[in-house]
Amino acid sequence: MALAGATGSGKSSTFNALTELELSAVGVRRPTTSWATACVFGREGAEELLEWLGIPARHQVTRDSMLSTGKEDTALQGVVLLDLPDHDSTEVTHHLEVDRLVRLADMFVWVLDPQKYADAAIHDRYLAPLASHKDVMLVVLNHLDTVPEARREGMLDDVRRLLEADGLAGVPVLGVSARHGWGIPELRKQIAKRVAEKKATRSRLAADVRAAAERIQSASGTAPVPSMSRERVAALNDAFADAGACPPS
Repeated sequence: MALAGATGSGKSSTFNALTELELSAVGVRRPTTSWATACVFGREGAEELLEWLGIPARHQVTRDSMLSTGKEDTALQGVVLLDLPDHDSTEVTHHLEVDRLVRLADMFVWVLDPQKYADAAIHDRYLAPLASHKDVMLVVLNHLDTVPEARREGMLDDVRRLLEADGLAGVPVLGVSARHGWGIPELRKQIAKRVAEKKATRSRLAADVRAAAERIQSASGTAPVPSMSRERVAALNDAFADAGACPPS
């Protein structure tokens, strides 16, 4: 599960609040997150995953090993939580790292802030293109403590309106203040619910297949195609299997 957001959105503060540990640097010098940081809730099976994700060992922490016995977060057991670099960083390597991990994560938590939640950089580059992946997304509006109380609900509604325009109607939108802990328990419950359902990985893969099919359809069209003999279909299947280094059926 990857936490992504813009510079100053409070993504790292949200990461720290969820893990209840001060793992990611938070400060006025921006961008503060240069590399993805991983917090693992339960180490079993995580080594291979983290190696595949390309997260160096120095950027990995096992949460339970840093807490006394009895404080383990069983609701998030099995989660690998990633704090990604800022997607709008002036450092090219930062947003390249975001692009790479967005293609690999099973779920996304997009952290927005009151000043830049309508920024085209995140809507045009990430949210709208990932409309087919809305089942594996959560959206957080952070720094809600900086918004006058009378305007908070209206701002959350505006975020939902923008998401609907991106094709992401129905994606949960939560208002939080990572600094004060507002909304963090609700965010943790949403994540725990997705973990308990054990559907995130399958939903992500299904969304990837749908997106690939749509790209193929846009390139090849929808006109009827001539029928092919079983022999030619079998030969084509064998060629695809060879290309994908799959064993014969």
